[in-house]
Amino acid sequence: MPYIIESNIPVPEGSGKGRAKGELRLTLEIMKPSQSIVVEGSVQRDAAQSIAKQCNFKLKTRRIKDTNTYRIWRIK
Repeated sequence: MPYIIESNIPVPEGSGKGRAKGELRLTLEIMKPSQSIVVEGSVQRDAAQSIAKQCNFKLKTRRIKDTNTYRIWRIK
């Protein structure tokens, strides 16, 4: 199916706020270097790493022995 190009279609009004920040992001943003948190599962660990990359700071993560939890330190 070919695409149809249209002109003079107004852009819908938005709230301009976007999506609210999640609890993990808010927590990571207020952490100071050398502080740490514990998250459950590799999905949360990966989310934290993604947030750190977006916010331009560094994290160090380590798995807590014999569990599915991770300790995350903010290092920069």
